[in-house]
Amino acid sequence: MNALGRHRRAWAAPLLGLLAILPFSAHGHGHDNNPFAVAITSPSEIWLDQLPTVRVNAARGGNAGITINGVPGVLGAPSGVSATAVMQLGGAVDVTITGTFTESWYLRLCFPRHMFGQPQESGTPCRYTTVNGVWVHLQNQSHIDIDADPSTPSVEEAGPLRLAEGHATIGSREYTVKLSRAPTASVTVSVASSHASALTVDTDGDASGLQTALTFTTTNWSTKRTVTLAAVQDTDFVGESVTITHTPSGGGFTQALTLGAQVVDDEAAQLVVDANPSTANA
Repeated sequence: MNALGRHRRAWAAPLLGLLAILPFSAHGHGHDNNPFAVAITSPSEIWLDQLPTVRVNAARGGNAGITINGVPGVLGAPSGVSATAVMQLGGAVDVTITGTFTESWYLRLCFPRHMFGQPQESGTPCRYTTVNGVWVHLQNQSHIDIDADPSTPSVEEAGPLRLAEGHATIGSREYTVKLSRAPTASVTVSVASSHASALTVDTDGDASGLQTALTFTTTNWSTKRTVTLAAVQDTDFVGESVTITHTPSGGGFTQALTLGAQVVDDEAAQLVVDANPSTANA
């Protein structure tokens, strides 16, 4: 599963965890060649059981270093949470987070001017903020990842996917599902279409008939599994909006995730004109 984010949702905070890093451009420059842009390279997510101190690695544009003669700032911490950072060698930043939070939050780092070799400003305010960040999650916010486009990072809730009745190319669509982290036991993910007469779901193309469940174990939890959607040919003249719901059970996974789809109708409404009432329709 976008910051993008990653989620658009009824339970916004947990679903936002689907997108581990949400990159965006700083001041209109790509961070690969902007010497004043810094990107967080790892970790992809921070979990409650890793706190209070976790190491965050950052890289400056053009592979230039960041001086340790200064103190980075931490942005995004919710009320009641204290977050401090200490710069280490090699672009590593040790972030210490204390306090209590009840939902996921997006941590970003910022750096004062003098850490880039520029004149120090009064009060050493943060001038350059990382172009991306990392989500900080509660321990119980294990979640499903959906990748509606294999060429892009997983998104928090992708969609809507567009399908067309009877179309050779987009009459069906595929996307992948995996878990965000190793479960404590096997997890069954039930996949359901809100409008099965318009859009079908199949979680196993090799099995006979339509399958509607995926099973993840403690060993294959990170393997992407393919789900196939197919538009149903009908005789009406309207398209349908469909919601695909993924409901996990077991292994510490409880949060459902939805994916939107739009089915385009292929029946065109026609106007019949009778130019001469005494003859057949023309």
